[in-house]
Amino acid sequence: MAHLDHLLRYRDLIDDWSAFEAASTRPLPRVLWANPLRCDLDTAAATVARLAPQAQRVPWTDGAWRLPDDTPVGSWLSYRIGWLHAQEEAAMWAVDQLELSPGQRVLDLCAAPGNKTAQIAVALQDSGLIVATERRRPRLAKLRFNLERLGVSCAAVVHADGNRIADGVPHFDAALVDAPCSCEGTSRKHASTWRDMDRYRASISQLQTSLLRKALRLVRPGGVVVYSTCTYAPEENEQVLDSIYPEVAAIEPLAIPSGLVTTPGITEWRGRSYRPDVANAARLWPHHNDTGGFFVAKLRRLDGGDARALPPTGPGSPQVGPVPQDWRRAEGSERDELLAGWEVAFGVAPARFADHALWQRRSSGSWWIAGHGVIPDVRWGNVDTLGLRVQRGRKPPTQLSNPFLRRFFRGARGSVVELASSELVSRFFARETLDATGPTSGFRVVTARLDGQTQGEAPEVLGRGLASGGELRCELSKQDTGNVVV
Repeated sequence: MAHLDHLLRYRDLIDDWSAFEAASTRPLPRVLWANPLRCDLDTAAATVARLAPQAQRVPWTDGAWRLPDDTPVGSWLSYRIGWLHAQEEAAMWAVDQLELSPGQRVLDLCAAPGNKTAQIAVALQDSGLIVATERRRPRLAKLRFNLERLGVSCAAVVHADGNRIADGVPHFDAALVDAPCSCEGTSRKHASTWRDMDRYRASISQLQTSLLRKALRLVRPGGVVVYSTCTYAPEENEQVLDSIYPEVAAIEPLAIPSGLVTTPGITEWRGRSYRPDVANAARLWPHHNDTGGFFVAKLRRLDGGDARALPPTGPGSPQVGPVPQDWRRAEGSERDELLAGWEVAFGVAPARFADHALWQRRSSGSWWIAGHGVIPDVRWGNVDTLGLRVQRGRKPPTQLSNPFLRRFFRGARGSVVELASSELVSRFFARETLDATGPTSGFRVVTARLDGQTQGEAPEVLGRGLASGGELRCELSKQDTGNVVV
């Protein structure tokens, strides 16, 4: 198979080349996981079983399913409103190695498109802080979109080269370096287009090493850094780990769940020997788990070497740097007035927002809501977003964003329109004008009771609508709308 010829260099690393070759040319199964920030596991499981009866549970983790590759999950309403998320199965395992608990501070150095950032938020129960950096501006939009759709409020999205974050920034409890790479493990999705791979590997491995060293300088002593790629090249995997001095970080064994097949990192490649503990890393091959290819390693920050051990901060005692001038937090009466306005208009009690702060970006006038642990720091770089957008620009405080409504306004009692059938829901997402009874016009929170929800549960928030002249118009974004499967 000519399009796999560039992988022949790994033949001696693979236990069954024929099986690897066959798996690498089959379509990649689509994998969904349930988002507990937006729905419970039982509801998500019932939805998947109803819409994709052929779905199979991923054997090594809870709340995830394999579906045929042509399943149109992007058209599912449950996907559009953030109950479910799609991610390549092999890539889902890396975040499990970060040893996360609620309230921690986590750095995601190469965050776009945000799949693993969202997994981190779920592990933190949307508390603490995630600093999600992305160097390339075109990829920021996808990162922001995924985090908003999934209802993540504990992340600060930063437009910055991860290598340029100041070393004096407060220490993080953990960091993820899902490094840019040659992407050889994605051959089931697209063939490699690199022509001079040797030259590219030499260049990209320098960047990967630099990012890993930066992450180790930014986590507290005892903190964890997970390094991952979607490539097979030892030059980008074990060799990068070998560049870290043993007194800086130990490469620890991984927690490998039942049902996931891995092989250990290699300690020698083409005459070059690596530090012995690179064997604690793990490789995932397509023919072992019916996934793409992946590499994962867990490093424990020690107190020596070029990591420059500084006093640890730990959860609950962050060293906060200067807040960027473009951001200000609503305090006192200003915050109280905003919350009181939402209570009057929508019947949403201020207590619902007790764990969150409200921020305004001065340059745009836009408002944002983020967990109290999310305090922007000028040393991170250009802070692009904080948590969830409340509203764009300097609009009245009732013209609220759809992700904000979905996350916080379930159970609202005022200015609500409940759609009574799946047909009406489909027509709303198709941007059709619906009948709207009521004496007043204006902004509406549009809801519906979805399949699997009981009568005792509050209807699910679909998003924003506008009532006028007895009609209801859809005010969802273009990315949200279109034909949906309810």
